[in-house]
Amino acid sequence: MAQGVAYNLNHPETSRLVQELQKLNHNLESFLKELERLQATGLVDTLINLGVVVQAAKDSLTPGVITHVFSQLVNILSLLDHIQSLGGSQFIAATVQAFEEAVQENKGKQAKSLWTLLRLLKKDPQVKKSLEILVSFLQKFSTNLNFAQAK
Repeated sequence: MAQGVAYNLNHPETSRLVQELQKLNHNLESFLKELERLQATGLVDTLINLGVVVQAAKDSLTPGVITHVFSQLVNILSLLDHIQSLGGSQFIAATVQAFEEAVQENKGKQAKSLWTLLRLLKKDPQVKKSLEILVSFLQKFSTNLNFAQAK
């Protein structure tokens, strides 16, 4: 029996398997060191939490939820198309341009008093018309959102 064990230990195949085990042991030690480093930085916990979130999202994707999401997406695209057909891109570009110019014009200036603003309203017909449009818009906006009926 002892001769059989000695023969098996000296057998070339056994020697090759022992070398493979040593390489595997070294690789596992390196992997564990890297895993410990990642654990110390909190990355492993973050990946586990991300996996939980992804699984929860996957579990919540029922046919009803998917239908609702696509329905909302269609509504948004329809609204964007409607805005585009009304010249919305020009309106948005003009709004952004006017806002940027107003910010630059007032950069570093002290805020105007209420009386100065009221005098400007009285003197400048463009300011007056713009304020009228803004007030009208706010009234229509709240009506369209049914704020008047909200308690």
